[in-house]
Amino acid sequence: MPLEAEMVELVFDKFWDDHGEKYGKALGDQNTYTTGVIGEHNVVLTYMPGIGSNNAAVVAAGLRSSFRGIEITFVVGICGAVPYHISTKEEIILGDCIISTAVVQYDFGRQYPDGFIRKNSVEDSLGRANLEVRSLTAMLMTRRNRRRLTERLAYHLEVLQNLESDVEYPGAERDRLFEPFYTHEHRSGNKTCDRCLIGSATCLKDCDAIDCGKECLIIRKRLSKLSQSASISPMVHFGRFGSANTVMKSGLDRDLLAQDGGVIAFEMEGSGVWDNFATIVVKSACDYADSHKSKEWQAYAAATAAAGLKALLEKWETSEDTFRNALPEQYTENKNHQLTTTTIAHYEGSPKISTGKGGNQEHFGVIQQLEDSQKDEQRLLLEQAFSYEGKYCYQEAETCYEQVLVTCQKAFGPRHVETLWILDNLGRVCSYQIKYEKAAAFYRTSLQAKEEILGPTHESTLATMHSLGVLLKDQDKFDEAETMSRRALRGREQTLGPQNISTLDTLESLGILFKILDKFEESERMLLRALHGKEKMLGPQSVTTLATVSHLGELYVYLDRFDEAEKMFIRVLQGREKTLGPQHRLTLQTACDLGAVHSYQRRSDQTEAMLERVLLERGYFSGPQGIMTRELEHRLGRLYRHTHRYDEAEDVLVKVVQTRKEVLGPKHTAVLATLGSLARVYHQQGKILEAEELFREILQSYEEIFGPKHTRISNIARILGRIYKAQKRFQIAEKMHVRALQGYKEILGEEHVSTLDAAVDLATVYYHEGNLGEAERVFNRALQDCKEALGEKHSSILNATQGLAHVYYKQGKRDQARNMFIQARQGYEEVFGAADPSTVYTSEMLHRISKMPDNANANQQPKTGVHKDR
Repeated sequence: MPLEAEMVELVFDKFWDDHGEKYGKALGDQNTYTTGVIGEHNVVLTYMPGIGSNNAAVVAAGLRSSFRGIEITFVVGICGAVPYHISTKEEIILGDCIISTAVVQYDFGRQYPDGFIRKNSVEDSLGRANLEVRSLTAMLMTRRNRRRLTERLAYHLEVLQNLESDVEYPGAERDRLFEPFYTHEHRSGNKTCDRCLIGSATCLKDCDAIDCGKECLIIRKRLSKLSQSASISPMVHFGRFGSANTVMKSGLDRDLLAQDGGVIAFEMEGSGVWDNFATIVVKSACDYADSHKSKEWQAYAAATAAAGLKALLEKWETSEDTFRNALPEQYTENKNHQLTTTTIAHYEGSPKISTGKGGNQEHFGVIQQLEDSQKDEQRLLLEQAFSYEGKYCYQEAETCYEQVLVTCQKAFGPRHVETLWILDNLGRVCSYQIKYEKAAAFYRTSLQAKEEILGPTHESTLATMHSLGVLLKDQDKFDEAETMSRRALRGREQTLGPQNISTLDTLESLGILFKILDKFEESERMLLRALHGKEKMLGPQSVTTLATVSHLGELYVYLDRFDEAEKMFIRVLQGREKTLGPQHRLTLQTACDLGAVHSYQRRSDQTEAMLERVLLERGYFSGPQGIMTRELEHRLGRLYRHTHRYDEAEDVLVKVVQTRKEVLGPKHTAVLATLGSLARVYHQQGKILEAEELFREILQSYEEIFGPKHTRISNIARILGRIYKAQKRFQIAEKMHVRALQGYKEILGEEHVSTLDAAVDLATVYYHEGNLGEAERVFNRALQDCKEALGEKHSSILNATQGLAHVYYKQGKRDQARNMFIQARQGYEEVFGAADPSTVYTSEMLHRISKMPDNANANQQPKTGVHKDR
C-alpha cells in the first residue's frame, strides 16, 4: 500500500534526489526506487506493484540487476498476527512489531483429492537465514538488546506520530480478538446483505455493523488495565513468518499452522525475496489473521513497522565505524558506499527496503564498452571493491580499484571521466587508511583533469576540490587547505546554491579549519551557517546536524565560553543517545566532552558522574581499536585527568600517543594534542622533568607548524612558565608568561579570559621576584581590561582579585588587602559554594589579616586558578 511506503519514507534522514543525486537503473528493470539515508546507512526503497510472493520475486530480480552490492534486505509493512507466541507464550497484540527469524512458505505443496499437503522437506524449503542475519537476530533477542530495541522503536514511533496525525494508537477497546471458531458473519436479522461474499457467509462490513458477539471476545491481559484513552507501547517479537500468495483470514487455520509450522505471523511477500537476498521481515500486526478483518489498524501498524525498521538499522553494523554520515563529505557523499536496500513489502498490497552498495550503474555502463574478455573481470573487480569498502577493508578495496584503473587508462585514456572516477575512489580509500600523500596524489591528478575537461565549477570538479581540501587539513597543510576549501565553497555556492547539503559540508569543513588557524570569528560564523542550513534541510536531530553542533561546542570550549559549550554538548548527547544509542563511540565522545566542560565549570560531582557513565557504557563498546576509536580514548584520558585519576589517564594516553605516532607521524597536531594531555598528567603527578621535556617538544613542533604566534603556542608557553615558577626559575618563567600574554592579546584581544589568566600568571611571577610594583600594575591593568567584559563574578576575575589582595597584603596595605579578599571570598562563595577550596582559602586569609598586628610582615604566597586544558 502507498501508506506503508509513506511511513518508511518518513523515517528517512536524507533523500539523495533532493540533492541532485540520480542513480538510474539497469536496462529492463521496471522497478521504481527512492534512494537516501536512514541513520548510518545508505538505503534504496523499492515499491511493490502488487501483492504476493510472485510480485516480490520480480521486484527482487530487478533490484539485483540495478543495485549489485546489496548487503541486506528488509521486507517492511503490515501483517496478520497469531494471538500468542508459539514459543514464548507472550501475548501478541495489534500494533506489536514482529521480526523474522525464518519464513515458511505454507502454500507450497500438492493438492490431493482428500486435501492439501504442504511440502516441507529440506530441498523444498526456503532455507535458513544467512549467518549474518542469524547472528544479528540472535544478538537482538537477548533481554537487554530486545529492551533497547523496543525503546528505540517507541521513540521513532513517537516522532512519526508527531509528523502524521492519522497514525495515532486506535485504542485498546478497538483491539478485538474473537474465539478462533467465531466467524465474521450475520447472526441476527438478515442472513445476507450486499456486502456478503458470494458462496460464503463472510461479510465485508465491520464487526460493529453486523453485531459480532462480545461474548466471544478473548480478554487480552496486556490491555485489560488500560483506560479507553490510553495507549500502549508496542512490543518486539521474534519468530517465523508464514508467507503465501493467499491472505490468511481464518482463525482456525491460523492456529493450526501456528502449531504445525511454529509461525507467529502471516504475510505475502517475504518468500519472494528470501532466496534473492539476505532478508529480514519487519512487520506490525494490523489484525489477527481471522475473518474479523478491519483497516482501522493499518496506519498505526505501518508506522510501527517503519519505526521498527529504523530501530533495527541502528543496531545493524558491519564494522568498527558505521557512522560515516557524520564525517566529511569525501567519506559520506559517496555513491559507492554501503547501501541498505529496504523493500517495503506489503500485506494485501504494500512496498519494500534492502541494504548494500549500489547506485553505480552509470559506471558499470562504461564498463560495458570494454571488450568482452575484459567486461566480466572489471565488473567483478568493481563489485569486489564496493563490497570491501562497505566492510571497511580499505586495503583490499584499493587493490581492486588499482587494477580497474590500469584497465580504464588503457581502454579510455588517463583523462576519461571513468578513469577520473576511479582516481577519486582511490583517493578516498587511501585517505581512510591514513595514506595521505598517496590520496593527495590521486585527488590532484583527478582535479587537474576535471578542471580542464569539465570546468572549474562543474559539480564533480567541486566535489574533488572539497575532498582535497579536507585531506590537506588532515595533513596539517593548513594554508593550502584553506585556499582549496574556499575555492570549493565559492563554486558550490554558485553552482549548487548556499543551502545545498554539499555547500553546507564545505562551510563546516572551513569552520573547523578556521578554528585550527585561530580565525575564531570566521570559524563561528561558518559553523553557525552550516548548522542553520542543516537544521533546515535535514532537521535538528540528524546525525550530520549534531556533528556540526559538536564542532561548535568544541570551538566554545577553546574560547572558554563554557556555558555555551555545555548547551551544545547537552544537545548533542541527547540527540546521539536517541539516534545512535548510548554505547556508540560518538555518544561516548560527547559524554567525555561534556564531562570536561563540567570540570572547567568546577562542577566536580557532574564530572565524576559523566566519567562513571562513560566507563559503564564503554564496557559494551566493542570493535577494532582503529584511529577513530583512539579519539574516544584520547577524550577518556583527558576526563580521567579532570577527575584526578592520573594513573588511569597516563595508561590510556600513552597508548593513544603510540598509535597516533605510528599512523600520523610524531609531529602531527593530533599527536601533539594527546602529548599535551599526557604532559599535563605528568605535571599533576609531580613528574616535573618528564612534563617539562614533553612541553618543550610540543612547543617546538607547534612553532614549526604555525609559526611564532598561535594560541596553542601561548597555551604551552603558559604551562611551561608555571613549571619554571615552581622551580623558582623566575627569569625564564617571566619570559614564557610574557610570550603567552602577548600571544593571547594579539590573537584573542585584551578582554579575553585567556589574556586575563596569562596576566595573573605573569603578575604572580613578579610577586615571587619581589617586584611588587610591577605585579600590582599588571593585576590592576588586567582587572580594568576584563572586568566589564567578563563580569565581577567570573572565576578568572576572582583569581585576579585574590592575586591583587596578596600584593596589597605583602605591601602592608592591610585595608586594601582585606577589601580585595572580601570581594574574592564573596564571589567564590556565590559561584562555587562555601565549601569550595578557594572560598575556604580566602576566608582563612581574612581571618589571618584580622589577627595580624599592624606592623606584621606578610609572606603568604598567592594562589591562582588552574589552567584550563583545551
